Amino acid sequence: MSEALVISTVRRRWILVGFIVLLGGAGVLNAVVKQHVLSNSEGQNAVISAVNVSARASSAAWYCPGPLALGHRGQHASIAIANLSTSVRTAQIHVSTNAGATMNQSITLAAKQEKTVQLIDPKKPTYGAVTVVIDGPGVGVNEIESASTGIATAPCTTHTSTHTYFGAGSTAGLSNMAISMYNPGATPAVANVTFTTGSSVTIPAVFSSVPIEPGQDLVVFAGHVLPQKNAFSAEVTTVSGQLAVGALDIKDIENSLDDSLVVGTAVAQPTWYLSPVVAAQGVRQSFVFVNPSNRSEHVGLQLLGTEVGSVSSVFVGANSAVHFTPPTGQRSGITGALVTVRGGGSVIAERELSISHLAALDHVVSGADLPQRLRDGYAVTQANAVTGRTWLVAGGRSDGLASEIVGVVNPGSGVVTVAFAQLLNGKERAIPGAHRLKIRAHGSASVNLHRLLTSRSDLAVVVTGTKPIIVGATQFGTGRQGLSAPAPLLVR
Repeated sequence: MSEALVISTVRRRWILVGFIVLLGGAGVLNAVVKQHVLSNSEGQNAVISAVNVSARASSAAWYCPGPLALGHRGQHASIAIANLSTSVRTAQIHVSTNAGATMNQSITLAAKQEKTVQLIDPKKPTYGAVTVVIDGPGVGVNEIESASTGIATAPCTTHTSTHTYFGAGSTAGLSNMAISMYNPGATPAVANVTFTTGSSVTIPAVFSSVPIEPGQDLVVFAGHVLPQKNAFSAEVTTVSGQLAVGALDIKDIENSLDDSLVVGTAVAQPTWYLSPVVAAQGVRQSFVFVNPSNRSEHVGLQLLGTEVGSVSSVFVGANSAVHFTPPTGQRSGITGALVTVRGGGSVIAERELSISHLAALDHVVSGADLPQRLRDGYAVTQANAVTGRTWLVAGGRSDGLASEIVGVVNPGSGVVTVAFAQLLNGKERAIPGAHRLKIRAHGSASVNLHRLLTSRSDLAVVVTGTKPIIVGATQFGTGRQGLSAPAPLLVR
């Protein structure tokens, strides 16, 4: 998605000076931030950013750490805000750049409506982070990078943390990893950035004890301190304070560049679910397991959906990271994954999805509605710690630039009935042809939105099952390349 000119600049500029956010309405923001600070001891809650429709909170904050490219030629950053509630909501959008500029904007969302707000480009290329404050519950937020070559999107987070982990990183060829450390709170933070290559752990001196002031965002590039590494993981740890941390993974695929946005994972878990995405010849799924503990772990990985298979066992040493590519079949379809750690241990899990050549897809799988081809692209997806009955796939589009496939996997032992709806004209409207799909135990189904819906650049889809399900999206550009596989948001 990123152009060669932009990437070469990225590789030269290893650190972008932090930037201060002028917090309009600071009292409200700080009060919300304090309510959403989580520590590692809070376990599963620290890795779930959910749309709380039934909550009674008077306000909610979402943090979009990016890094979001602003003012880069051919690229535009946006924030998608989806209101699932039955009430009107007001969203305050606070944007800041490393150049010191601050942009504040207020928008109103009708009930059952999504709006995508394009961020204003400054005169000089820079990077930014966003805080979105909502005056009530029932709203989900995604961050988006779009260009003529594709789209990258990721759900924002409701949490800050003292530890944040990223599994998939590379600086091989023109690849790079930009890490955004965003402090939306009212107290200073001091952070360390650690890189793990296999069992080797490195803390570059320049990334040690880095101060991040309240309202400041600091973006660092791994390529400066870790050049030409095929694979590594990263950890951001605060000595003091709390951060929302995101990464822009820039991947060199056969001399073609694509980007992926991902928000880091705060806490290791014993069980993870990877959302279902397109599976086919030419589509490669790789999984990354990061073990931050001082003991080795045995991880079980089972594919679910079209490629249901036996459990693969992966050994992950203490304080190590392992990249694993499972054997897959030849059929096109929709595949998710279940990750379990034996013996009560915990790991971090991520997935890399890559297409290095034009992938032709067949249509022989029952319940699979797939395009004929997918272009070159790359996407990183964070794992979900839970299954759920209702999910929000926000920040999508189905128009001349991009479309998406929404996939569902049934992880249970019985048949589940699934309904797809879009937020449209103040209602959740059933999507024709995808209202009541039955999915067998451990099976999957998919909906190609480009075929079922009229052209829309603001597309939010709600997927509901009669039993807990796993939901995912494969968003693909209709240009030369472009691929995104964002994790959906759980609806409570």
